[in-house]
Amino acid sequence: MEMIPDDDILEGGRHPITYFRYCHAQDELRADAGGVAFDTGYDTGRALSYGELFEMTHSVDTSNLSREELRRFWRMDLALEVADENGATRYLAVEISFYAEPKGIDRAIANARLLERFTGCPASAVIAVGRDYRGLSQSVLNGEYPILLGTPGCEQIYLYQLNERNIERAMADKRYERRLGGY
Repeated sequence: MEMIPDDDILEGGRHPITYFRYCHAQDELRADAGGVAFDTGYDTGRALSYGELFEMTHSVDTSNLSREELRRFWRMDLALEVADENGATRYLAVEISFYAEPKGIDRAIANARLLERFTGCPASAVIAVGRDYRGLSQSVLNGEYPILLGTPGCEQIYLYQLNERNIERAMADKRYERRLGGY
């Protein structure tokens, strides 16, 4: 059996540190679902499960969606059900995009549109950015929320900053392992 150096192995199609960072961010996002709702202007939010998202797609016609589009919807980073100031149900489609990359923004917008289609309720897109995202305005750094970003298509999406509490430690541990292992 041929040994492959660890830095040549991809986990989930990503470099191990990037994959680890993403998984940690996704856990943080799900654990802080109420904080995401609060930072986007709602008092509470309930995270929807994979099963609930899956069920949504069975109550409407999805013949014009590919299997991949449906899978992406079911596996979105976080879907939240929130209530506005009048008690009406709304939804938030949250995607992790550490540097607010266009691909992440597009996924969030696409998932918000699908949430609207499947529920008949308004939905908004949210991008969860990392602590190292350099596009943060002073208002974000001061903790003033909600923050809305404009997109090239003039759609507004919410910006949520991930805390990433232990990621620096995890990344330092991975660097140490690599140095220790000689790769």
